[in-house]
Amino acid sequence: MTLNTINLMDAFIIETVRSNGVSNEEIIQKTLNKDVDTWREFSKDFKFERLIELAEDEEAFKSIIEDGYKVSFVTRNGLKNLMRLKFQITENDYEQVENGYLNLEISEDQLAGIKQFISGNWNIHEIERNESTVKVNITVG
Repeated sequence: MTLNTINLMDAFIIETVRSNGVSNEEIIQKTLNKDVDTWREFSKDFKFERLIELAEDEEAFKSIIEDGYKVSFVTRNGLKNLMRLKFQITENDYEQVENGYLNLEISEDQLAGIKQFISGNWNIHEIERNESTVKVNITVG
């Protein structure tokens, strides 16, 4: 399946709504009904109307929410924030260096999720694998 590509800000908006307990079904329904005002309490900085614009292509929007997405370009801080929002991965879970994140120990599902959304400017290097986790370095370049 080919995933739809969205920009980093759109990903932040979607993951902020999700991280506040809103289900995929509710995201789709409220967005299609142009009822995004209640989400303003999650962040005063985000323009949640952007989801309404994304939903102009209803089929693509549903796929983005239900199947996932690829981010067109992920910055270093963008990656850190998406990992926190999507997977509750915090700065205590890795070593931050100038070109990325080292010694990140995550589950297979988290790794698959990161690989799904991360843009092509990043490399994921598997260092170690055990029964329940994978240790990776994620670096630019």
